[in-house]
Amino acid sequence: RITSKYDTASIIYNLALTEARRGNDPAREGFILTNIGDVFRLRINVDSALFYFNKAIVITGRLNDNSRRGFVLVNQGDLYRFIGKNPDAMRCYNSAIDAAEKAGDKRRIAHCHVSMADLYSGQQKFDKALPHLQKALSISSEIGEKQTYAWAMQAAGETYRKTKQTDSAIFCFQKSIATSKEINQSLRLAGSLIYLSDLFVDLKQYDSAFVYAHEGLKVAEENEDPTNIGEANRIIGMILTKKGKHSEALPYALRALQIGKENSVPWLISGAANTLSEIQSATGDYKNAFENHILFVEQQDSIEGKEQYQRLAAAEYEAKESTLKAEQARKEATLESDKARQQQQIERQRFLIWIAVGGAVLLGGLLFVALRAYRSKQRANLIIAEQKQQVEAQKLLV
Repeated sequence: RITSKYDTASIIYNLALTEARRGNDPAREGFILTNIGDVFRLRINVDSALFYFNKAIVITGRLNDNSRRGFVLVNQGDLYRFIGKNPDAMRCYNSAIDAAEKAGDKRRIAHCHVSMADLYSGQQKFDKALPHLQKALSISSEIGEKQTYAWAMQAAGETYRKTKQTDSAIFCFQKSIATSKEINQSLRLAGSLIYLSDLFVDLKQYDSAFVYAHEGLKVAEENEDPTNIGEANRIIGMILTKKGKHSEALPYALRALQIGKENSVPWLISGAANTLSEIQSATGDYKNAFENHILFVEQQDSIEGKEQYQRLAAAEYEAKESTLKAEQARKEATLESDKARQQQQIERQRFLIWIAVGGAVLLGGLLFVALRAYRSKQRANLIIAEQKQQVEAQKLLV
């Protein structure tokens, strides 16, 4: 799964699932279901991914297994983020962090912070993205978790690129590339190479951009990674167009557009269509240039509409989160007040008990003293009576 060999991963996971059920091992079953769901997530099969994630959540909840519950929740959050359901994604990430903290799973906490940073970056909220990335990098460095470190560096590089902090962006991309090569993480490697290529395009350093785009394309093709293959082709076509090499650029732009349509990736379709329109205008193919310009505009409207929806959804989530926090604070204040009243009642009852005990002890002491006095008086009366009888007897003798 990690090396993007999804067909082989699915076969092995299903064999493992059969064995887990045969061995009556629900903990292992929940873990395997999560991984199967993640394979479907990576293949952009949303319905199947959600089906397996939900089954895994039921099992991990029943077992009170916070470690695996955090794992399934963060993957489910990534899926919701991919399909634009940001409030659902944020809910999953927060729940995943809560579960991971209970389990002491720092790797999962770091993963959640990168995912939350990606979510905020997609909404152009870079000021909120960077603190999450810094937490992820700190945690992954502390525990030596290189996969998450490479991912966080890639995300930080893209965030710095979008905020025009070029030196920081290059540093982060190069760190991500080096770490991805070290751990043989080909999917992350291809992405970081292509991101770095895009950065050099921004800087109009087309030769450097061309080298990194080709390197990223090679890695993506070796791993049959359609999204990165399409993106690398788009960038190479754009670079060649900028250099005026329109005949060389055309096949790359056409391939990028085809992959974008086959995989329903709006931003890839948009970029490829825009490059094609520029190439065709330059070569006198005005009819196709116009059609691709229309396609570019349509896809941009789709992207902007989706982004607008995401921004509105995020605003709605933040408003709800603020309300929930205020409600939680009110409940906590009420609870503290109730606790204070209960404590006062306990103290009052304890005081009354001590008074009662003290009164009982005092009363017992008084009764004891009175009883002793009563018995002493009785003895004195007996002695007086005996003495009186003796006197009377002596009188009789006289």
